[in-house]
Amino acid sequence: MKTEYRTAGGAIEAYIASSGEFFWGDQPQTVESQAQQVVTPLEAARDMGSRAPQGAGCDPGRDNPPPSQPLREAVGREEFERRFIEKMVAVAGETFADGESVCEYAAQAAPTYWEEPWQREEGPEACALADINYWEG
Repeated sequence: MKTEYRTAGGAIEAYIASSGEFFWGDQPQTVESQAQQVVTPLEAARDMGSRAPQGAGCDPGRDNPPPSQPLREAVGREEFERRFIEKMVAVAGETFADGESVCEYAAQAAPTYWEEPWQREEGPEACALADINYWEG
């Protein structure tokens, strides 16, 4: 969602609707680059129901299918957690800068995404990427 408002630093106030995250767009994440992002006007849904943002969520950047279509193929908990861990390790590597295991962190984080149906719908890979986006530089 792109607004007409700007931050004190000049960035456009734009947000990812499903998670509430501030949206910068493609690299480099600068005010100038953000201003060049092309947006497509969409009509907002009046009632998001169980898909309403509830904290850190997943935004895979997918097209918005009609509500009657499933967002992702249904996978079981074990498959979801396995794919979440694999994606996180593939993107982030084996260890954090402090030497802690990314795999162990992912194994603890994956069930929290599975437990929320609206996050589960996004798919394990998208959830892993969303989690990584919350990490400090």
